[in-house]
Amino acid sequence: MSAQNQNQHEPVNPLQQQVEQLKRELSEMREELEDTTRGTLALYNEIENKNAELKSQQKKLEEKNSELQKAMENLRTSEEARIRAARTAAIGNIVVTYNHEINNPLAIITASLDLLKMEKNISDEESTLQLAKIERATDRVKDVIAKIKQYENLLPKSYINWDMLDLESAKVHYKRSER
Repeated sequence: MSAQNQNQHEPVNPLQQQVEQLKRELSEMREELEDTTRGTLALYNEIENKNAELKSQQKKLEEKNSELQKAMENLRTSEEARIRAARTAAIGNIVVTYNHEINNPLAIITASLDLLKMEKNISDEESTLQLAKIERATDRVKDVIAKIKQYENLLPKSYINWDMLDLESAKVHYKRSER
């Protein structure tokens, strides 16, 4: 046998066997480490992509939240304006109703007072004093109505017929209807 054949058949030194075994194990460990590293990098990239996605979604949500806050503020402002308008309209209706209810009887009283004064047969002093008292009371009511009419610019025009508050024109209308 040649020396070469003998080397091939000779048992491998146990130390060499251990070295070979360690080389194989090291190679397997390197492959596992590379696989683990690739997997870790893939997970890291996936996490980065998810983070970017979440940031994008968060930005969109913040924009939507901002839009909703603006819409809520607009709604609140509109609601407050609507409530103010409704209150003003209600006050206007109340003012018109009260003035109308005061003006109608007041116009009748004023017209009747003027007719009584025109009559020549009222001569006693007591009647003259009573007529003057009635006239002063009606003048006071006229003054109150005039003060209320000063608030005309505060109330919406569509709710108020200010002619209804004009005692003089109502009085003329009443005198015409009596004839």
